[in-house]
Amino acid sequence: MKKSALEALPHWRVSIAKGRTIYIEGEPSSTLYRVERGCVRLLVDGTDGARQIISFQFPTQLFGYCLDTRNTSAEAVTDVELTAYPISAVIELGAQNQKAAFELLDTANAAVQRLAHHLQGVSHLPADARVMWFLERLSREPAVGDGRMPPTIRLPMTYGDVAAYLNLTPQTLSRVFRQLEDSQRIHRAGSRVFVVDALAPA
Repeated sequence: MKKSALEALPHWRVSIAKGRTIYIEGEPSSTLYRVERGCVRLLVDGTDGARQIISFQFPTQLFGYCLDTRNTSAEAVTDVELTAYPISAVIELGAQNQKAAFELLDTANAAVQRLAHHLQGVSHLPADARVMWFLERLSREPAVGDGRMPPTIRLPMTYGDVAAYLNLTPQTLSRVFRQLEDSQRIHRAGSRVFVVDALAPA
């Protein structure tokens, strides 16, 4: 939902330190969040006890829109600034304002689309294609990519986060990065900073 559609609602700023939990899967849901600064990871608990990262949230994106209980956990990847909105007020706004209702639907659809692409990527792509798919998506996030071609990407998350998101072992991820560098599809420009040469115009 666009920020302007929420500004009339009660809201407040929340600062969360890097690594801290914002909410836990299964707890009662009462607040919708918008990322203003930083990066948030959404996780679910697997049947084997492992935690699976299913999404990263960046500035302007909303998360936490659950009507009853939280369907994921949320953690701060970096120090983050969030705007919080009462879900009850958001629901009331959607009931009274058709435009707001459509924007809420668009927000939900975007979240489902991100999850669908994530599932498709980690289920069907080989390891190197998963990493390139991930870097390409990050290049479109203004808080991560620089908007140039080829893009320079500064990873806000750890390599462990990337491995968990792409369903790769840390060892496999490290090997894939070396292979991509050797093939000159990417090159390092600093700690967790990459220039993605493969995305440059032909």
